[in-house]
Amino acid sequence: MSDELVFIDEDEEDTSSEAPWHILVVDDEPDVHTVTAYALEGMVIDQRPIVIHNAYSAAEAQTLLATLEDLALVLLDVVMEADHAGLDVVNHIRNVLGNQTIRIVLRTGHPGQFVERDVYLKYDINGYHVKSEMTSDKLFSTMVGALRSYQQLVDIQREKSQRQQAEKASSAKSNFVANMSHELRTPFTAILGYIDILMEELEDLEEEDLMGLAKRIQMAAKAQLHLINNVLDISKIEAGAIQLQLGSVLLESLFFEVRSTLEPLAEARGLKLRFECSPSDLKMWVDAVKIRQCLINLGSNGIKFTDQGEVLFQASVSQIDGQAWIHFKVTDTGAGMDEAQVQRLFVPYQQGEKTSGYTPGTGLGLVISKHFCEVMGGTIEVSSKPGEGSCFHVYLPQTVVC
Repeated sequence: MSDELVFIDEDEEDTSSEAPWHILVVDDEPDVHTVTAYALEGMVIDQRPIVIHNAYSAAEAQTLLATLEDLALVLLDVVMEADHAGLDVVNHIRNVLGNQTIRIVLRTGHPGQFVERDVYLKYDINGYHVKSEMTSDKLFSTMVGALRSYQQLVDIQREKSQRQQAEKASSAKSNFVANMSHELRTPFTAILGYIDILMEELEDLEEEDLMGLAKRIQMAAKAQLHLINNVLDISKIEAGAIQLQLGSVLLESLFFEVRSTLEPLAEARGLKLRFECSPSDLKMWVDAVKIRQCLINLGSNGIKFTDQGEVLFQASVSQIDGQAWIHFKVTDTGAGMDEAQVQRLFVPYQQGEKTSGYTPGTGLGLVISKHFCEVMGGTIEVSSKPGEGSCFHVYLPQTVVC
């Protein structure tokens, strides 16, 4: 049998802006529950009302402890279905549940059965009182001290967690900046190097050589711009400043722009790019810049981690629950990923592992792609197995015109 009682002073307006204190009363005597409820009636501590949960045995208490959240205090009888039943509940809370935050106050009707000093030394409790000596005032002062102690522990744990998260984020961003400095220098150094060659040997270079240098400069400049765009986009995402610019887009034209950007990167890796759009004149209402960058990020990621073969882009229409969706697939023939690697893909500032000596990028492309898909009302998924390549699926619910 269990009850739940909420006590708030009916004569005063409840000004509590905090969650209530949750207290579990454990005792095998119904009269104790009645007297406790009467003593706590109308009690508000630190502008927070009290919610009382009742258990009439140690076994029932252990069952309730598994379901109650934010429990602050347990008022616990020592002798119930067994002489040490209440002490077993203390061990259950501290050792089985591993909860060191809940405050535990023992109340006993058999003061001579367990020596107070021994109980304090052996068990992690916060009070040990004889029931007959537990007046309403004594109960009130005991509860105030216990609840404030509980809140102090909760605040300390929250601050510790926030500090650890901040330190983790700071460390991740520091690692990102360290990696990013290398990533930004690489294409910029290439651009400057090619320009130096061009300036020094301009008169002696054949037209074919000039064109080759120009293409290399262009490729390095696009890589540099891609990195800068990622940095700017992640800053906008974190600031909540991403806005959509919707318009009608012909997907064949979209694929052409993606091909123009990625083809030099694929050729440098000895890879093929293939594009399939069905139907060929498929149009959609979408933010062209963001979906283009999303596909470029996915394609660039596929190129980075593919040593041989191809990266395939596909677009088609799917009907899901009566709604038209555009389904993009970006498939590579790379090494693939295990489940642990897949789980880390969309974590900010994380980078993929090196494959065949190729240095991965900033770790922002997939995070940005996921966010772009979500702000456009879509989703992004990935399927991959080691040795079988990877396939990214992008679903966008947009008005489609065929």
